[in-house]
Formats: sequence, C-alpha cells, structure tokens
Amino acid sequence: MLFSWWVVAALICPVLTDSRTIEQWHSYVKDESNECRVNLSIEPNAATLPVFEIVNCDAPDASWNYKFQSAKKLKKGVFDGFGSILLSQNECKDGLKLKKCLKFFRDDIKKIQGNFVQDLLEGNVMIEFRDDSYMIGHVRGSRFMGIKRHFSSNSNVVESRQFSLSNVTEIDPKSGEEKLIMSVDTYGFYRLFKGSPADDKILYVTNDLLAIYKCKISPVKSFVYGCQKANFISEGSACDAEFYEGVNSVDEESEKFIWNLKSNERAMYGESAHPNCKNDWQRTETTKLLKDWIDTMEDQTTNPFWKEILTTGDGNEPDEKQSEISFVVPELVDRSLNFTAIKVYNGDDIIGEAKHVGQGKITFEVADVNRTMPSDLVFDFGAWYSLATMIVPSDDSQKKHLLFGRFNNGVLHGPVRRFLRTTNDPTKQCSHELFPGISFIGRYENGRPTGACWRGLPGNGWIYGRVDAHRRFTGDDIAYIYPDMELAIVGRFKNGLLVAGRESKVIGVRCNRGIMEVDFAEPRGPVYHYEPATNETYGDQPMLADPLDMKYIYVRGSGVHHQVADEGAFAKRDIPAQTTITLHGGLVFNMYETELYSNRTREEIANRQDPSEDAAELFWVQMKYGGFARCTTIIIPADMGSLAKYNATWAHKLNHKFVPNCQYGKILDSPRFGLIGAILTIREC
Repeated sequence: MLFSWWVVAALICPVLTDSRTIEQWHSYVKDESNECRVNLSIEPNAATLPVFEIVNCDAPDASWNYKFQSAKKLKKGVFDGFGSILLSQNECKDGLKLKKCLKFFRDDIKKIQGNFVQDLLEGNVMIEFRDDSYMIGHVRGSRFMGIKRHFSSNSNVVESRQFSLSNVTEIDPKSGEEKLIMSVDTYGFYRLFKGSPADDKILYVTNDLLAIYKCKISPVKSFVYGCQKANFISEGSACDAEFYEGVNSVDEESEKFIWNLKSNERAMYGESAHPNCKNDWQRTETTKLLKDWIDTMEDQTTNPFWKEILTTGDGNEPDEKQSEISFVVPELVDRSLNFTAIKVYNGDDIIGEAKHVGQGKITFEVADVNRTMPSDLVFDFGAWYSLATMIVPSDDSQKKHLLFGRFNNGVLHGPVRRFLRTTNDPTKQCSHELFPGISFIGRYENGRPTGACWRGLPGNGWIYGRVDAHRRFTGDDIAYIYPDMELAIVGRFKNGLLVAGRESKVIGVRCNRGIMEVDFAEPRGPVYHYEPATNETYGDQPMLADPLDMKYIYVRGSGVHHQVADEGAFAKRDIPAQTTITLHGGLVFNMYETELYSNRTREEIANRQDPSEDAAELFWVQMKYGGFARCTTIIIPADMGSLAKYNATWAHKLNHKFVPNCQYGKILDSPRFGLIGAILTIREC
C-alpha cells in the first residue's frame, strides 16, 4: 500500500491544469500514487534542513544507531541505490561498523526509504515516524523541494489501521522555509492557508470539502470567527496549490458566524449567547430547570459559555500582556492537598504546566511562544494526594479535576467552572480529600467572583449566593440548597458555614448571562445552625429534626417482628429515583476511634453476657445503627435509637429489605452536621 507510488514515479502522471475545486485538488493529493512534481530547474535552498547528513560522531545529535539496507552491496561504505535507513535504539549499529554517524532533521524518524546516490538522497522519498505516520515528497541532495504530504493513522490497532492525508506543506524555494498549505485539525476540519498560517485569514471547509468559509483565526484553537461563505479555488497542475479567492470571493449577503469546531456548532452574530437560558423569572418546573442547567454545567466535554465570544468583541482577541496567570482556588485554601502535575490546555493542546504554590494559589508562567494567550484555558489538576493524611487515591477513584476559565491581564475574567469538590469545613473529617463533581459555577471580574455563585459540595448539595471580597460565601442572604434542588435553608453564613438559617424552598429561577439566579420563599420554622457531631456528642440540636428528613419520610412502628426491630421509616410522598431522602447522623468516629469503640463494646458485652447468649449477635444489636460515610463511621448506640432520644436525622429508621428501594452508604455535606451519611432512592417509591 505505502509503496504503490514508487512504481508509477517514472510514468507520465495525469496533469490538472484548469481551475479546480478544493475537493478535486484534495482528491488528487490524498492519493499517494499520484506524483507531486517539482521544478527540477531550481536548486534546493541551502537553508532547508537535509533529511540526513553525515557528521562527525562527536557532533551534537550525531547517531550511529542505524542500519542501511539495499539490494546493492555497500562499496567503501557509501550509500548507493534504492534502499532504506532503519533507526533503532538497540539493534542497528551500522554507524559503528562503517565509522559513519548521521544527523537527521527530526528525532522521531523510524525509517527513510528512497534512492541513494553517493551518500545523498535523490528523487522520491518516504519517511516513516515512530507514531506510525509517514511523509512522502521529493528531494535533491537530501533536501526537500516542493510539496510534502504527511499521512496519519486513525487507529492504534494495526489490523484496523487506515491512513489518511493529515497535512500538506510546501518548501519555499526562495527562503527554504516550510509553509503549511492544508492541514486536518483535531476535530476533522480541513484548514486551507493562503500564504503563511500566521495570517489572520484562514479558510475552513466541512468534511465534505464543498462549502468553504473564510474565517478569522481565534487564539482558542477550537473556534474560528467572522466566518462567511467564500469562493475559494485552486489552480495549477497536479499537487500545485495556487489557492486564490475568486470573483466576489465572499458572499457579503451571508451572515457572519462563529464556529465551534469541537462541537460543530455555529452561532450567528447577534444571536443570544444563551438561547436556552431565559432571563425572566420562571415559576414552574423550577427543579427541572435547575437540574438541567447543572447537568449542562457538569459536562466537561463542552463549553456552555462559548457563544459569549460574540458579545465580547470580534472574537476572543488575545491579550499580549499576559506573561503570568495566577488565581486562587478557594476550595483548596487551608487544605493539605497537592497535585502531581497541573496541565494547561488551549482547546485539546497542552501549552504548559502550572504550579500549586500553596493556599490554593495556582500560577502559570506563559512561555514566549505562547505569549499571545487565548482567553479560554483549561487547567487539568490530574492526580491529587494529601500531605496531611498521606492519602493517594486508587486509580478507580480518580476523576477529572479541572478548571475552565476565561482570563484577561493574567487573572480570571468571565465565566468559571471548577471541578475541585471538597468538604465545606476545612477542619473536619475528610477535609483533605477531593470528591468528584463540579465545585464552582460563577463569573469573575478582574480576578474576583461577582454576581450569583454556586459551590457544589459532596453529595450534591449547593451553597448559593454572592461571595465577599475574600471569595467567601459570607453574608445574611446565603442559601444551602439540598440535592433535590427545591428544599433550602436560607440565612446567615460565614465562609460557607451556617450561622443561623431557616427552612425555605426554591420558587423561581432566571438566567443572568448563563448563570442561574434563584428566588426563595419566605423562610419559616425553627432556626438551624452548623454544629457537627463528635465522638462524644450529637451536636447541640439532637432533638431538632432536619427539614430533609421531614420532607420525604415519617416514622412509626415498623410492624416487623424481630428483637432488633422497633420503629420504621415510610415515604411521605411519591419519591423519584435518585433522590436523597434522609440523613444518617450520630456520633462520628475516625478509623482509629471506630476500632476503640468496637473493642470497648465487645468488652462490655463479654462482661455482662449470659452464657446462653451469642456474643456476635449481641454486638450486632449494639451496632445496628452504625454505618460508614466516606472516611468516617457514624454510630447511634442501640439505647439511643428511639426518636424520643435522638431526632435530628432519621436514616437509622430505615429497615433492611432483600429487594431494596433505597441505597445506603451515600454521603451529604449538610448545612447543619457537615459530612454525614445519606440515603438515596434507587427506584421510585
């Protein structure tokens, strides 16, 4: 397959001399059996790097790890005839035998195949690379001339591998520089360049190579903007790529649009940046609207704010002053968390690595090559580990911990999404761990959050409101919204922790530049505050039931005839699947304290045990209200299980069933108790 073009190289190839469509030109150049002719009357430019050259073995980048293969026998160690140079780290040592070292124009070459004349490559050549792509072109004196074509594989599986044209370049005979003519980008779009790819005009075509649009290059690689339909054709023979704009090159009547190449979506100029997000108050189906919006924000594969480029100027203009980017991640402040590497992406391309310098501060020094920075970047925090607990998560617990941000003058400025979920209280259990899920949705202005902001917590509860100058959820009008996106506690919070609040519910939502704002009902009922349990106390409101439990269940005699059965929990309403319906509070123990408590309980049983009783069953009875919540154990002693003695949470009243309708072992970072256990429905109840 790869070698068919060698056979026809000496034959007369078809010549296309009339004006051609881009599709016709591409159809010719993608066929490797078609020859791309060169003007043999022009000498190759000495500025063009040779494919290989013979150098002193002491020279930088000199290599003796190669093997020369040819049908001809080597005479005096001179490369002659049709043959190949194979490169390997271990097996190819002709350089030692021949006492001849070579230097190559790239360090990822696997094989060079062509016609050798007195140690020089002449004519058609094919170069294979270690990533299994290959390049074909024409050389004189080992230097490329004219058109080069690069073919890449679409698969890592050898049996199903197919190669396709990925880019076409041309060596400028005057300067010796290599100019990009056509390339296929990460998203499968063809980019056709008129002149240098640094020009501010670029042509895009869809995969059918028919409709061509003249667009401006955006610093964000997944976008182009100012796009209009264009008349763009090619003229010349064979592979010659004399692209030019025809008469009436741009259809001035066509509307300009911005093109999201990653999702293949277009947005017309003047179109709303958030067409599905209504900016007037919606009073019906508020729960569905909020959940749908959260689902959109949690999708790490798309940018829900991409159309805003239309409202911020003629397409995401670069800020050339950005030599360093820095910002603070509030979720990481006062946490002993660190990261093995923080990679920075422009679109799908890595442009560098950032550093976590402590107290949640992230810095990224912009390399000179990237000094003209795109405004939209993605920070991938990769694998994390805890300096306090020395916890290193297993592979199956690793999730994508990302920050999607828009930057200006080196600071966050615009929509921001963070996926770095931590517990609300940095001083309590599990505070030195990261949890999956989105942790922040909001907007920044000149490095500080502004307007309504959302902080996601473990278990899918949310802190909602405006943050203070220190990026903290502090104030008298902050809310905790429970996972059902309806029930809430509204009131005074300090740094995200509930100081005094009462029950409320969501009664309206509206969209402000892509961020949901919430209207709450007048708060009512008793005043709640944050007071987490310890290994000795249940907090200071053990008899005040949580509004979540009261919304979904009620407790009465279970009706189960068993020595450990007493009260049972029953659904108060129809409950959808995947609903958090009740909390599991109690005494909270870490791993060490859990072991001590268990041992003490066993000793007490042994000291009072009747010989006729089973010690294991007695232990189980004593621990029947116990359970795990991530890094903690929660226990309500058997003699405290009645709601007459402990009424704050009711999950311990759910009975066992072999075909359950609920799932135990979930967690919720709650406004009153911090991180505790929770019960989730697994089917409709």
